[in-house]
Amino acid sequence: MIAKDRETPRRILMNDRLVERLRPNHSLWEVVKADLAKRKAGYRGELQLDYYLGYISK
Repeated sequence: MIAKDRETPRRILMNDRLVERLRPNHSLWEVVKADLAKRKAGYRGELQLDYYLGYISK
């Protein structure tokens, strides 16, 4: 049983906003974009795991 709904991590939200604000030619733009992609992939994996674990606990 999942007692609490999963929320989007703050780091993903912060990186989303930072990518929007930075210019693509900024020295850290690629670093932030890559970090954001990794974190989003991990979060999607957690959501998929929650889906399957929901069937086990029923």
